[in-house]
Amino acid sequence: MTKIHISDSYSREIKIKSKLKNSIINNELYLCYQPQINTLLNTVIGVEALLRWNNTELGNISPSEFIPIAEHSGYIVDIGNWVLDEALKTACIWKQKGYKFNTMSINVSPIQLKMTLI
Repeated sequence: MTKIHISDSYSREIKIKSKLKNSIINNELYLCYQPQINTLLNTVIGVEALLRWNNTELGNISPSEFIPIAEHSGYIVDIGNWVLDEALKTACIWKQKGYKFNTMSINVSPIQLKMTLI
């Protein structure tokens, strides 16, 4: 069993924070779309946009690891805006291609909502 030292955990958090700052500019963020299915009709009724991050140095980083860091560092607003923009672009493209779905779910940080209302 491997022990993780507090200093290792802190060091990783610092690395994530420094890399997260330029994740949008470096085109490291991407969205995956999970279908929402009406099981009675066996049809897609919507999709959920899921944020993912693949950094060239750190590899794939779990949203459960990088989202709290983004929220605490203040990067979540820019990242959230990027997510909304990309998801809406994709929804428009899919609608133009004739894909049928009623909704697109997008997770939004409460911090982003608060900053939007200020």
